[in-house]
Amino acid sequence: MMKRIVASVLGIALAAVLVLEWTRPAPACGPFFYPTVFTETTHPDFPLGPYTRGHLGVLQPAYERVYLYVAYRNLAGLSFDRAQALALWGITPDSAQLLDEIPSATPAPVPRPTPPPPQPVDWPHAWIDARNQVPNVAHAAYMTPWPRPQSANAAQIQIPTPDGINRYVRGPGGRYASYLNCPPHAFQAAINTLQDRSQKYGAGSPELVAWVGAQDQVFSNCLQGKTIPTPLAAKASPLARADRSYQIAAAYFYAGDFAQAESAFAAITSDHASPWSPIAGYLVARAYIRQATVGYDDDSPDLAVLAKAEGQLKEVLNSPESPDLHASAAALLDWVEARLHPEQRVRELGAALMRSPDPAGLAQDVHDYTFLLDRLENERYTQAWNELQASRGEHYPKLATVRSQDDLTDWILTFQLDDPSALDHAYAKWQQTNSPAWVVAAISKMPPGDPRAAKLIEAAQAVQSSAPAYDSVTFHRFRLMMQSGGRAAVLPQLNRLLAHDAGNLPRSALNLFLAMRMTYATNLADFLKYAARVPVELYYNGYGDYASSHPPEGGPWFDSDALIVLNQQTTPAVLTEVAESKVLPAYLRREVARGAWTRAFLLGDDPVALKLAPILAALQPELRSDLEAFTGAATPDARRFAGTLLILRFPGLRPYITSPERDTPTKLIDNLRENWWGEGLYCVWPAGLFDAGVPAHPGAQPNLTPWPVLEAPLAEVYPNGAIPPPSFLDQTETSAAQRDWNRTRTLPVASILLGKEVLGWVRAHPDDARAPEALSLTVRAGHFGCADPDSWTISKAAFDLLHRQYPASSWAKQTKYWYR
Repeated sequence: MMKRIVASVLGIALAAVLVLEWTRPAPACGPFFYPTVFTETTHPDFPLGPYTRGHLGVLQPAYERVYLYVAYRNLAGLSFDRAQALALWGITPDSAQLLDEIPSATPAPVPRPTPPPPQPVDWPHAWIDARNQVPNVAHAAYMTPWPRPQSANAAQIQIPTPDGINRYVRGPGGRYASYLNCPPHAFQAAINTLQDRSQKYGAGSPELVAWVGAQDQVFSNCLQGKTIPTPLAAKASPLARADRSYQIAAAYFYAGDFAQAESAFAAITSDHASPWSPIAGYLVARAYIRQATVGYDDDSPDLAVLAKAEGQLKEVLNSPESPDLHASAAALLDWVEARLHPEQRVRELGAALMRSPDPAGLAQDVHDYTFLLDRLENERYTQAWNELQASRGEHYPKLATVRSQDDLTDWILTFQLDDPSALDHAYAKWQQTNSPAWVVAAISKMPPGDPRAAKLIEAAQAVQSSAPAYDSVTFHRFRLMMQSGGRAAVLPQLNRLLAHDAGNLPRSALNLFLAMRMTYATNLADFLKYAARVPVELYYNGYGDYASSHPPEGGPWFDSDALIVLNQQTTPAVLTEVAESKVLPAYLRREVARGAWTRAFLLGDDPVALKLAPILAALQPELRSDLEAFTGAATPDARRFAGTLLILRFPGLRPYITSPERDTPTKLIDNLRENWWGEGLYCVWPAGLFDAGVPAHPGAQPNLTPWPVLEAPLAEVYPNGAIPPPSFLDQTETSAAQRDWNRTRTLPVASILLGKEVLGWVRAHPDDARAPEALSLTVRAGHFGCADPDSWTISKAAFDLLHRQYPASSWAKQTKYWYR
């Protein structure tokens, strides 16, 4: 029988991911550079229906383990039926389209008003309503008996209670924690008991009033404190004494004195005349569990006390007196055994998940299984990638017995480990089993030049295009051949795949194959054809009239490898060709023209800047008048000032090409300082960001700086992040491009460079009508541009000159301050 460890929201969470990933809200503070994701690294492409049916794409080792479980079942030839798929991802039957459709960002028509759904019962306050109706019982207000702790006016504070009441504690070692102490059903049970005792004792009877008073004491411990009812005298009725004994045990339990609670519940268990005897044994186990966990680290409960809970729960399950408690006891026993015997539970769950799982328990079982794998590897959510790999590498040999008894577990742990031992094991398992799952694991890890690669290439060649493993083994077969002297043989196969199978590939996988194909480009048009790829995820906000110039949904952008080539390896002349190319959509040509013109101007390359000016003006008409002033300037100095003023007027102008383009319109100041370029606060230029370098780890989120950094999945195409220049560029061109890029890297902060140009021009041409505006914009650049101590000097000088020489100008009146 399949067991469930803990109540889980895995399915609901995954369903939420389906929606939230495609309706990503803007962050609350920043600055932020929004990600453009071309290949997912932690989960497959959405929607999840095709993946669940075996369209796996190129599997990534950093996928969350629920996705690797789905992959392994498909690689093993086991499918999910529709009910299982819906249950696995937490999709309700009335939303079944989410399996195969991404929720539209277009607002749906406003439906007719419908009655609000029924709200859950607020049982704690329902208890107060019920006890307030008992004659001769003092009235209790809604805010009692649960005053907020350490409040001077606690009696006036309404405690939100529909989900029960939490208690806050300091555990062993001073760890501060909270837990659900009094759940809603505790108050519901009290109401039921109140109704029963009212019928037995009579409304307003002394026995009933005493019972209510004791129950108030019990619940007063929910949030804080320790108030324990006193035992009843021997002359009281047996039922009243039994009730009071139970109330005393419950009060200890809610007050956090779990040892006393366990003892009190155990005494009730032996009193077979008590109506509470059947449930008391179960509550003994609950007291043990709380004693072992409350205030402890989640990963380090008191195992000795949990062992007592295990024995007690087994007694409850073996008892015929309380069959209605068996389901709850079994669930708690699963929870306990997962912590006492995690390796055993992993084997049980791994085997069960490879059978035909019951949809009703599938999501919970997958959650439990992946939870236990995390515990076995001591994996924590906050671990950095290198720490995670170190932990996995340390535990991998220790888990050899578990892995040997369950192939699913062995495959997941091996596939995710970046270590030579994992490669050796994957290769050995493939030789032993010849299974698709192990050929995927082995070929994914195989480095070029390894003598074992030839056999894997041969095995991958035999995989049918309809097989779940095809995309993964084909990508890595191409990779090994390209990096081992077989580039020429790959090209016709790659062309054939893109011509015939592109429509069947998940977008993440297609982008990897397009990156491979880009490395074969023999001319600029060929390069651009494969450089522009449609992202899997793209956050793009859009503003007013600027939104109309954004690309339509599904439009291509430059992936990080293409950005590195364009920024670092491409000459101004080639960038001019790119800006004029009809291969690219207008918004990409605009981004290229904007970055190329800004760089050419800043580096003093007037011939290129003059050639690019009309091209950029046609692509971004709002710049036209300023660009015409630049091209029409009478002298080089006048042209320099005109270009400087243009950049000050349009804070989105930067000397590099990004993808996507700046989220804030070019003409607007971004209040979070994503303006111009520079270094220091908000505008970091660490050296590693200028070069391709070694990409981030496979599980990392895309680099959120504006600078092109090779993203992790592309490291398979470009080992060690080394992107060779395109073959159609000669050595002279690429050297010149690299020199330009190096010069761009050393440009002063925008507010400094532009401000000095303005100050020099205005001092030499004080009668220029544009002078007040230029000075005001220089002050603005010092405020909203990249922070740099020198900008304080420039900003102050511009401010002083503006107010000294042009005090009556509108620009002086609106520039009231300078900013340090």
